[in-house]
Amino acid sequence: NNNNNNNNNMSSLGYAQRLAWKEDVGGTLGSEEIHFESERVEQLAKELADVIREAGKIDDDDTKKKKKKKTGVIVHTGAGISTAAGIPDFRGPKGIWTLQKAGENLPTSSVPFPLASPTVTHMVLCGLQKAGYIRYVVSCNVDGLHYRSGIPREEVGELHGNCFAERCETCECEYFRDFEMESVGFKYTGRRCRRKECAGKLRDQVLDWDDALPEPELCRAENEAKKAKLALVLGSSLQIVPSGDLPLLTIPDARYKKRKRSSLSSSGGKNKKPVTRKTTGGQLAIVNLQATEKDQFADLVVHAKTDQVMLQVAKYLNIEIPDYVRKDAFGVRYVAHASNEDNEDKRIHLKVQIVSQHFESDHDIPVPWLEDIDVKSIPKWVKVKNLEQETKRVGGLFVCKTFEFMRMFSDFLNDDDDDEEIVFEIKPNARLNSSPTISTTRSSRALQRLLERVTKGEKLTLSSCEESETIDNIETHVVRYQQKR
Repeated sequence: NNNNNNNNNMSSLGYAQRLAWKEDVGGTLGSEEIHFESERVEQLAKELADVIREAGKIDDDDTKKKKKKKTGVIVHTGAGISTAAGIPDFRGPKGIWTLQKAGENLPTSSVPFPLASPTVTHMVLCGLQKAGYIRYVVSCNVDGLHYRSGIPREEVGELHGNCFAERCETCECEYFRDFEMESVGFKYTGRRCRRKECAGKLRDQVLDWDDALPEPELCRAENEAKKAKLALVLGSSLQIVPSGDLPLLTIPDARYKKRKRSSLSSSGGKNKKPVTRKTTGGQLAIVNLQATEKDQFADLVVHAKTDQVMLQVAKYLNIEIPDYVRKDAFGVRYVAHASNEDNEDKRIHLKVQIVSQHFESDHDIPVPWLEDIDVKSIPKWVKVKNLEQETKRVGGLFVCKTFEFMRMFSDFLNDDDDDEEIVFEIKPNARLNSSPTISTTRSSRALQRLLERVTKGEKLTLSSCEESETIDNIETHVVRYQQKR
């Protein structure tokens, strides 16, 4: 049970529990899901691909023309694109808020937030963005999966925030972490900015119910929506405003007003005939398992899982879906001191501590992706103690582990080979579905710097010398997406 609680605290459920309590979250909850037949989905996916192709690429926009031409796609994403990653949604039949209102047991996440991988939809969007079709991605999700997919941070408007981000209140520098923030509502995290001459306080970047949307990202979303030829909604019920109304900025005002008077649209999923999409303004396409109030304004509505649709879209547009390669990192602290002997028995003691890459001495910062680690060897150094009792975990998550090595001082001084290498054997969290163990050999620049201070005659007696470094680019999870041709 404790493990389940820990997992839920690092999921959309944990995020929802950190929000201020609200009896009525607004809108409808638990609406019936609609699943179109596969043949129909394939046909509509082909039509959607055609619409995206007609919208054109951003590079094709001729800015020299006096009359501005709508081009490209603005994408609006919701919780529905992340359910395939094992993250519960909020308003679906088994959504968090749906079950909460019904007084039923809340859903459990099959994967903690920090270990979730981007879905097919995330990666297809990354491919479309790289190909030049997407003007901007507007997301109400806080799971950080758009960032992990490879879309540049500046090309994603995270209107409701990001559970992995904290921002300096002084210089506005944003930090994306591999661990989840423990609060919402722009509260202080207890950490400080690491930029030189700043050291401002950091705040979490997740909105609570009454917090205002980030103005720069909202303004860009509005501007890009007006410039786009197509607004593509994926996995969102569009019930939260103002984000839910942004797609309407893409379509012509006259058509919006005309259709608003109709209680039921012919494009709401009832008719099976292809709709005519020859409009002078922008267009709207919605892919969602539930009907939305905006369906009546859409040129194309597809009731299906977003992964099913977007995989077909990538095929018809001949878009290469990038592989998802997760790369993680950890920090290493080296602390050295010499024994007090002044003879041939004098030794150098080296403590190697594995910590978070975001290590701060006064905070326990978890490394969610790391299950365990061993320092297999440092050539010419003897491991004298494996301090298993000093392996620290908080809430079941790895925080730090300490190893101790020793070497005779005289041997060290007479050694001309200063290339110190460390072999780490890493055991990633089993939920990453990676290899059971990963071995990596690194030339330790920080350790070399530390030992150079010894050769220069610095006293390592009562006080100790310390250096640190980050071991990065460790491939802990790879997903390759096969397209059907």
